[in-house]
Amino acid sequence: NFTILDTTGIHRIRVDFCECDLGRDIPRPIQLLRRRLWPSTVTEPQSATSFNALDDFTSLSLLGRLTAYDYHRAAAAKTDGAGASVKNARESTVVGRK
Repeated sequence: NFTILDTTGIHRIRVDFCECDLGRDIPRPIQLLRRRLWPSTVTEPQSATSFNALDDFTSLSLLGRLTAYDYHRAAAAKTDGAGASVKNARESTVVGRK
């Protein structure tokens, strides 16, 4: 499972990185960046933040002094208002070239 923080909440999805002839040599963080996802680490990322969420957080933190902790809590509440669990997507997401 791969965790993505987006403006719509926090989502756990299955991600298939490209292992084809054209994409085999492209590192996983680069494949994520090409899909507008900022990886949490440069080695074997297990989570990422969408560029939309980064832009949203930047605006809110500059204008409203929102902390990263509060932004993450708000995204978690948006995902599951009861706080029971994070959504599991049924579809897999393919990152990289086909």
